[in-house]
Amino acid sequence: MKKLSWPYIGSTESEMGSMSPKGDSDRDISPPYNDGSRGKNYGTFNDSIYSGGEDAHDYGHKYSGGTFFPLHDMLSELEETEYETEVKELNSISNEFLSHIKSGSTIIGWGRQDDEALQPIKGLGINVIAVNKEKKESVNINSFASADANIMFYKTRTKCDGFFAAKPFETREEAEIAAKNIYLNLGPKSYGMFVSKASINLEDILKEVGFTVVSKFNNKLKKILVKKNSLKNSALIRHFNQNKKSISSFICDIAETTQDKIIGLQSYSNLSNNCGLLFKYSSPQSLTFHMGTVKFPIDILFIDDDNKIKKIYSGIQPGSLDLFTCAGAKNVLEVCGGISESLGIEVGDKIFIDFNEKSIEKESSLIKEIGLSSCIIKESKILKSNLEKFERFSILTKNSDDKKLKTNILKIASIEDNERIAVFNLNDFISDDQISLYRKSEDLEGSMFGLSLFSESFLTSGDMIKVSLEKFYEDNFYKNISKKYLPHLSDLIYSMGNKSDLLNNIRANINSGYKLAFIYSGNIDADLVKEAVEVSLNSNYINDKKINITNADCFRIPKDYSLENIVEAISDRFDSESKIILSSITKSAGVPVDNETKAVAKKCIKHLNRAKKRAGDLSSNLEQNSSVYNKLTEKPKVVKNSAGEYSESSKRNSKICKEVLLDIKESIGLLNSIQDISTTEEVISSLADLSKIFSSSVIDVFDLINIIDSDEFVTKLSEETEKAKGASDDLVITIDRTKAYITKDILGIIILSE
Repeated sequence: MKKLSWPYIGSTESEMGSMSPKGDSDRDISPPYNDGSRGKNYGTFNDSIYSGGEDAHDYGHKYSGGTFFPLHDMLSELEETEYETEVKELNSISNEFLSHIKSGSTIIGWGRQDDEALQPIKGLGINVIAVNKEKKESVNINSFASADANIMFYKTRTKCDGFFAAKPFETREEAEIAAKNIYLNLGPKSYGMFVSKASINLEDILKEVGFTVVSKFNNKLKKILVKKNSLKNSALIRHFNQNKKSISSFICDIAETTQDKIIGLQSYSNLSNNCGLLFKYSSPQSLTFHMGTVKFPIDILFIDDDNKIKKIYSGIQPGSLDLFTCAGAKNVLEVCGGISESLGIEVGDKIFIDFNEKSIEKESSLIKEIGLSSCIIKESKILKSNLEKFERFSILTKNSDDKKLKTNILKIASIEDNERIAVFNLNDFISDDQISLYRKSEDLEGSMFGLSLFSESFLTSGDMIKVSLEKFYEDNFYKNISKKYLPHLSDLIYSMGNKSDLLNNIRANINSGYKLAFIYSGNIDADLVKEAVEVSLNSNYINDKKINITNADCFRIPKDYSLENIVEAISDRFDSESKIILSSITKSAGVPVDNETKAVAKKCIKHLNRAKKRAGDLSSNLEQNSSVYNKLTEKPKVVKNSAGEYSESSKRNSKICKEVLLDIKESIGLLNSIQDISTTEEVISSLADLSKIFSSSVIDVFDLINIIDSDEFVTKLSEETEKAKGASDDLVITIDRTKAYITKDILGIIILSE
């Protein structure tokens, strides 16, 4: 499966990097012609090359008016009058949706679609990424990009301008997961059209994730048009650096109401979406700020009525009890710690604040084109174009004369496409234990000082209650109870004590260059669990570089998902070119594998790796020998006189063959020693059988020395070499399957792509 965003590049499966074997019609990028060949040009506005021919499928779709998805599937059980009403409403809301989408925009479509249904969209010059997972719904989409994925997990490379559902969500849980994921895939100003069964309260779900309802129809089928506008509470900040002759600009959120200003950045888990928070005041005044429970280092910039910076507090750390004051400030800007120094922002400089939505949208569009969620843009005539990471967001240096900026930056950004990703399940970090929550106190006398999550310090008299960790990590529980009760940080770290293997696994993956990602299921506060995990990771490693997992990708999966479903969801989420491992797998039997057994399994893998390499070397040697003799077909005397060389070559290759067999023998012995972990009989049997076939076929090649002086030698050598190569390939495949079995069932790791 290939994640796509426009412009569409590549037309064949090999170019697109499909994860599945070629010929799997449910995953291939393009449908075959009747003669088996493949199309060569599928662009946004190109006419469809493939018309279906005699083999085209008829899915019984029925389209009407401006509706661009099959009505038959949704409305087939309705009476004629009801059907007409539903069609009318769908047409109305479809046309309203399209009226908000500009030509050249890219939208996501979920469910079964084909070229006929999407013609209204194509006619408007709108690009579509057709996302569809169900095999039975595979159809021919030639003029648009497609992704074989589930909308609950699919992640676009760049933010899109709209979304439409061509099928209703089946359950509330599916709707909740999908709605949140869709929201994150859309740009800051975008529209979405959803359909739902009457039994699901989709409107509340959409509002909860941040959408605003524009219009709706509620009959047998709910039809809802929503919009996302995350720019309305945003401002564009610009700063001029005199020394580097550069202008830096970035988008920040606005704290306008009294409640917003009281909470400030305390409600933010990070600054990965926008680059700061602006506090607006009606007139200059004396202001005092404090860190409170802000979870990350920040800089605070106080700005006067003339937009000049009066005072800067840099690198304020979480948990700081200091007060940060300034007189005569009309605006206050909080940004990520260290960014002031990085951009060369100094006291006396001017900060230009732009609230114009068009200016913000223009800045946001450039960030979206490059494929980033948040970015500081630094424009200069003397600095080279570049893209660099700063904490949780990026700094894009844009040379004013660089006409190939987008191409060059996309090349830099694409380096991240081949990331190595280690995926962990957050639910595995929640134990069955209880935790003490201490009542907060304002009385200094007789109170004890405590430090809690998110670097929050508090006073307590010692009064406490106990709750299960399962309850503690439940969504919204901490948010509600933390007003009166907080846990001690030491208690939380202690509760992670029996998760040391998981924590060490995270450290090992980070040290090996893996990027972390998390999945979770059920109604848990994922940010809270991640914070507890991060605190525990850093508790005993004071001298090491701080591990930060706050910004790790995290997404929800349905509760009833099997291991196979989870693997599929992760494959949908991440690019097929990335190497992904799924860690901390709980075995179905529920029996943990001890470290001694894991050590044996790792030793087994080393033997298998050696056997695989040597089998490949041997196959290559035999092919090379056969190739040389094929060139000597017209020189029989030379062939007959080469008996000595052939014998020596056979001896060398015989040694390699024995090394392959010895490594496999060692592997089988090791697998036998851990057979009680889970059944290995089939694995051992396959290895043994293929090894015998491999050995026998290689010996047949060596035995041809007996007929080297005959006319049929070269022909027989070619035949037997081909058989030996086939046996070697089969053995290598079996070795890979054995390794996959060991990593999954014994080491608790699944390698999804490699």
